[in-house]
Amino acid sequence: LESQVGKLAVPTILFSIKNLGNLTYFATASALEKGFIGLDSANLPSRYKESELARALASVPTKSDGESWLSREKLYVQTKFLPIEIQDPLCPYSEHGSEEDRVRESFEQSEYELGFRTFRPNLTQEKQPPPSMIDTLLLDVTPPMGSSRGDMNEALWQAWDAMEQLVSSGRVKSLGVASQTRLSPKLVYHLYQDARVKPTIVQARCLARDGWDMNMRDMCSKLGIAYQGLSLVKGNDYLLDDPDLAYIAEKCNKTTAQVILRF
Repeated sequence: LESQVGKLAVPTILFSIKNLGNLTYFATASALEKGFIGLDSANLPSRYKESELARALASVPTKSDGESWLSREKLYVQTKFLPIEIQDPLCPYSEHGSEEDRVRESFEQSEYELGFRTFRPNLTQEKQPPPSMIDTLLLDVTPPMGSSRGDMNEALWQAWDAMEQLVSSGRVKSLGVASQTRLSPKLVYHLYQDARVKPTIVQARCLARDGWDMNMRDMCSKLGIAYQGLSLVKGNDYLLDDPDLAYIAEKCNKTTAQVILRF
């Protein structure tokens, strides 16, 4: 299933490579074999092995005529830029550069690691870099540990401006915003109202104890933004034994996890 967001078709369920480590290649290859066409990543080296995702894409079997049965046009690939305040020790960009430089370096490294760029970033200067095969670049606005974030700050706006330049130059098709914690509807609304390139994707934790993020989902629906719920199963695993969900699952001949994902 796919949702049409502007000119972009976004799969309803994406396969994330987060925390898969050395299993990234095998898990991704298996997901592709089972029919996943949406892939979620981020340039956070300690958590995401983007080069292993690329290896899995390269291993897709070919048809009798030599062409891959899963062309790039059929895939949806998204990655994320993480500001310095939430990056890890394996930071993929210079800590001393401007926010614009950090976004560019991070994005170009993702292009290279994902197999969409044939040289390492900063080693070759091109007047007109080739169009990217990354569909969406998301800005991760997760607040640092022990703090909260209710709206965009100056650094985040600078990062978004740099991301807009990537869209204008044809390097990426669309932009979005993500958070590993609850995401403020106020932040997304102000971003949507003031940004030149509007966000087309919102990725946030969707937990039962928080009302399934209903306010955010309603706002996204009104603004035409595709909502991606994080931790739908893992974050709500206590519901896997819920008798009401178990009853629905039995009636539909599905598992409780499948009922949660479908909801």
